[in-house]
Amino acid sequence: MRNVVTRLLLMQSVAAVCVAILVSVVYGSGAAVAAIYGGLVALIMTLMLAWRIGQASRSDRAMRWLVLGAAERMIMVCIAFAVGIGVLGLVPVPMLIGFGVSELAYYLAAGPMRRYMLELMGRRYDGQ
Repeated sequence: MRNVVTRLLLMQSVAAVCVAILVSVVYGSGAAVAAIYGGLVALIMTLMLAWRIGQASRSDRAMRWLVLGAAERMIMVCIAFAVGIGVLGLVPVPMLIGFGVSELAYYLAAGPMRRYMLELMGRRYDGQ
């Protein structure tokens, strides 16, 4: 599981840095900071998901932990964006782009996570 999470975090980090560099060239350093902040929000959500999956794997109430984790992540994303825009004064669009591209990188790298979840539930992974 650690290798899968490490791979996901690495892919998301690379995506966030690439977006920040591109945004920095086009819009300046303030927008780059916002893009990095959006990428960090995505990284933290990945860590929260991994933590909840770990709890679900050790519990007879796996679905409860996963649903609770999904609700927590939605709330935390809203709070993080509110803090970024309202408190830190970050530019919203680059922040959302950084978050979105980092999440896209997560989904592109999530094949091993799917395999792990299927094995956790006792099903065979057929490669699709």
